[in-house]
Amino acid sequence: MATSNRPDDNNFASCYDTLGVQRLERLHEENQVKMVFTGTPQFLNPSGSIMGGFLSAMLDAALGEVVVNSLSEAESLFTLDIKVSFIAPAQAGKIFAESQLIKRGKRVAFSEAQLLDEDGKLVAT
Repeated sequence: MATSNRPDDNNFASCYDTLGVQRLERLHEENQVKMVFTGTPQFLNPSGSIMGGFLSAMLDAALGEVVVNSLSEAESLFTLDIKVSFIAPAQAGKIFAESQLIKRGKRVAFSEAQLLDEDGKLVAT
């Protein structure tokens, strides 16, 4: 992240623009974040579904944002490890992410996220 770990929820980094972030909702008391992405036709692979790398990037964004909620101004974050399970193909359109902070230690935090399509079907975790 740039100079602040608490970005304006309506002023996204250019990588978020690329991923089509439309909304970021922080639910601090529940240690959750909800995001809405737009899967554009440019994200589609030859089979007509969103390429797994784009879905992974969406998950990474959601996982990171929920950790950001727990950081002080002096702290920063980066992804140590990510495991993605693709459950179903995702089509172009809105992709909804929900993430939750599982545990935070002094140096490492654990979070989990899921992506849902416009019909509410789970596409990746």
